[in-house]
Amino acid sequence: MTERIYLQAYTRAERHLIIEELREAIAAAGGWIVDFQLFSNLALSITIEIDPAGPARLVESLERLDLQLSAESRATALTRSEAPNKKSEGREILVLLNLTFRQGDGELRLPIPPIPG
Repeated sequence: MTERIYLQAYTRAERHLIIEELREAIAAAGGWIVDFQLFSNLALSITIEIDPAGPARLVESLERLDLQLSAESRATALTRSEAPNKKSEGREILVLLNLTFRQGDGELRLPIPPIPG
């Protein structure tokens, strides 16, 4: 059975720096980045797979970064965390994290590489 937890956060930090710190925080909490989507320089959506005890560790890791996790997101993650036991074996948790960059303007231009041939 797969359970989903939705987290929302925002930051004023420099985008490249916070993305790298976020990657490290997810790994430190025992999570794996399954997918991500960058929405110009306005937002980042990340899908994280983590064990049943992981959401609380993830919140602790995220709180050390220069970002603000919504109170509702924090409460949801903490109440859904549980110590490993027989009941939680085989249970998957997907954390869907949406991070908004407060200083984004939506005008990020990424060059398209030329196709050889």
